[in-house]
Amino acid sequence: MEDLYDTIEQYVLGKMPEGEKAEFEARMNADPALQDEVAAFRVAREILETGIADSLRADFAGWQSAKAGPKPARRAFLRVHSRVWAVAASLLLLLGIFGYWRVSQYSGDTLAANFYDSSELTTVRSAPAGQGELDAGLSALRAGNFEAAATAFQAFEPSNPYYIDAQYLLANTWYQSGKLNDAETILQQLQTNSDPEISEKADWLLLLAYLKDGRKGNPETIQLLDKISADPGHSFYPKAAELKRELGRFWSGWSR
Repeated sequence: MEDLYDTIEQYVLGKMPEGEKAEFEARMNADPALQDEVAAFRVAREILETGIADSLRADFAGWQSAKAGPKPARRAFLRVHSRVWAVAASLLLLLGIFGYWRVSQYSGDTLAANFYDSSELTTVRSAPAGQGELDAGLSALRAGNFEAAATAFQAFEPSNPYYIDAQYLLANTWYQSGKLNDAETILQQLQTNSDPEISEKADWLLLLAYLKDGRKGNPETIQLLDKISADPGHSFYPKAAELKRELGRFWSGWSR
């Protein structure tokens, strides 16, 4: 990670040898994520340089207009010196905030929230309208009434033809309410379901549960993402490919 940052810095500052520069630019052309990181570095650099330059310009103008003599010059010099450090400290704080914001956009919890689509709950496998407890549970879940939703979905017995649907919706209930261990237990069971619609939904929601649980770099998370993104026939292949690109961005490596 630090090596990449150093490479970007050398490129932006014009310190990179021509041969390496050509290779780096070819790499950027093929990697939109790297382009974003270079652009972010440029913005941060410009903020720092512009702020210090403006401050120095103002202070040196005041210094030049000061009365002649060693004492005023000394005071002016000290004033400029102090001002430079004050501006530098302020800008470093600003860059820290900027960096923190960038990093926070790639935390597992934020990524999970961005990739979770509650609209997928509007349709359930072969479940018709008016299916009693299933409809009641769905309504409660959409309203954020997790306790009522869980009660409705847990009322389904394994012999009920909509038991699997209820289990998937119960996993969503646990996921949304933060009971991630309970959600993961159900989803791991649903991954082996013979209906690909259910098993693939379970794959994706389980992956998001891992992210939301702060396990972005854990082996099970990486393996599951690789599994989905390597299968063009998987229902969530496009989203997995997009998520993989996000996880490959420079700032993602600094967040959990």
